[in-house]
Amino acid sequence: MLKYVLLAVFAGLGWFVFVDGSKLDEADVRAYYLAQRDATLALDADTLCAMLSKDASGRMTTYVGPREQIQLVSRDSACRDTQEMFQKMKPLMELLGNEVPFGYTYEINAINLSDDRKSARVEVRSVLDILGMRFVSRTVETLVRDRRVVLVEHVEGRAWVSESPGM
Repeated sequence: MLKYVLLAVFAGLGWFVFVDGSKLDEADVRAYYLAQRDATLALDADTLCAMLSKDASGRMTTYVGPREQIQLVSRDSACRDTQEMFQKMKPLMELLGNEVPFGYTYEINAINLSDDRKSARVEVRSVLDILGMRFVSRTVETLVRDRRVVLVEHVEGRAWVSESPGM
């Protein structure tokens, strides 16, 4: 009898984690972007990296003045680039103290959940102002939920780099 009770408990737990745990809703999506904002403001590259699926992919087109650069995105490259950027920024920000204008905002323009709620297509606009530079991006991201954790699986977007207003 105990075997059947344990089997039922483990079956229910498995369903909860692997079936129900793979469903997304709008609140999950909004919580994901709030956590992403918090990690960005904390310059926490490890947390941002953990928010990407193992097989994350995508394409970003970046405009710096008249130059255009197209970059294919993978989890490894995104993690490496974020880590390098934050490692360069942290000492400078510490040196300048609270005098550094630093901000990150985002706006979710659309959330489209798939019929089975296993993925969401999200249109996002974000602005990062730091050290006199402004990074504005518009992306379409595909989010999935794996074992109750929301992750980016794919991203397509454009980013513009310019001087921050008032600098």
